Amino acid sequence: MEFAGKVVLITGASSSLGKGLAQALAHQVDALILVARRGELLQTLEEEVTASACRCLSIQADLLQPEQAEAMVQKAIAQFGRIDLAIHSVGGGRPLSLIDASAQHIVGVMNNNYATLVNLFVPLLAHLRQQATPSVIAHINSLAAIVEIPRGAHYSAAKVAAQRFLDTARIELRTTPVKVLTLNPGFVQTENKKEKMLMGITLEKAVTLMLAAIAREKASYSFPWPLVSLFRLIRLLPRRVRGRLLAALSDRESGKYTED
Repeated sequence: MEFAGKVVLITGASSSLGKGLAQALAHQVDALILVARRGELLQTLEEEVTASACRCLSIQADLLQPEQAEAMVQKAIAQFGRIDLAIHSVGGGRPLSLIDASAQHIVGVMNNNYATLVNLFVPLLAHLRQQATPSVIAHINSLAAIVEIPRGAHYSAAKVAAQRFLDTARIELRTTPVKVLTLNPGFVQTENKKEKMLMGITLEKAVTLMLAAIAREKASYSFPWPLVSLFRLIRLLPRRVRGRLLAALSDRESGKYTED
């Protein structure tokens, strides 16, 4: 995919990876559609984007609400006529032991990471399938979908659900002009997370890697490679050994590993 001349939608655009992607793409694409719940932060980002001569539409919407997600897609299409690339960057969750967790909290994290994806995907696909030009849906998931992480059952389960949903969607849409990509970052240092993390990478590096993967239209891309290799190696260990090692890593990275 060439970014020049494209119309790109980014959810979760008010902070972290979504904001970083918007700032990077503002210098490459024709138009950006920025979506988030926090209107004031969106307005500030829109001003920054338009200063780079990129057309921009900011939409305040809560993707936990299906009707808001559908209305947002309709507004974007009405404004620009098409969406060439949609990047979904909504999700997150702090470590929490199942001993202390409430059902409400677990379901809330599941909804924030999975329901928001579904609420966006359904109306978006309905429009993209009718477009005359090819399009790409890229979802920012997590390496938490690879291994079971103590105090991260709620988050990992949501990421696994998203992974299976998109893997299946990719198969079903293989004969259509809509491509589905999954990006699985590890620990990324953002404006809210500046502490040192296990094999963590900077926000700028994460954005560069993700945009390169989208440009190549990689179906699934996990990074950074050292952490991916470690997680894959851990999966090969006997279950009992794997559990002890993951518990130790979880203790070390407490409070860090589950925020996108």
